Amino acid sequence: QLARLLRQILPAGVQTRVARDPTDSAKLEGALIATLLSLKDVPKTVEDVTVVGSWSEWAEHTKLINKGAGRFEGLVDLPTGDHQFKFILDDEWICSEQWPVALADNGMMNNVIHVSAPAPALRGEPAFAGELASTD
Repeated sequence: QLARLLRQILPAGVQTRVARDPTDSAKLEGALIATLLSLKDVPKTVEDVTVVGSWSEWAEHTKLINKGAGRFEGLVDLPTGDHQFKFILDDEWICSEQWPVALADNGMMNNVIHVSAPAPALRGEPAFAGELASTD
């Protein structure tokens, strides 16, 4: 709520960050964290890249955006913890060498990612980043 209020009263372009009480980390458990997943050096012939993983029991496919020069990326909301995933390039499931790899229980190789909650702001840090012009 405080962050929302600061965004309303501060000039546009000033980024806000509200210091959190370190004991509030329990509130972050179960929260989804926007996580960037990317794949580079994708062959020019590939038109569609998606990612799928254990966070959705391999059911939800997220389409990645073609950023050009063989790079695809996208934000995926992931819960905290360890997850396995694969990229799908035009219907071909791959385990990329660009990400850490683990052996799944079924014997398949999957990429892995560890998602952790953002660190709480340290006490004494400013509540916002940016400069405000003085009205004096």
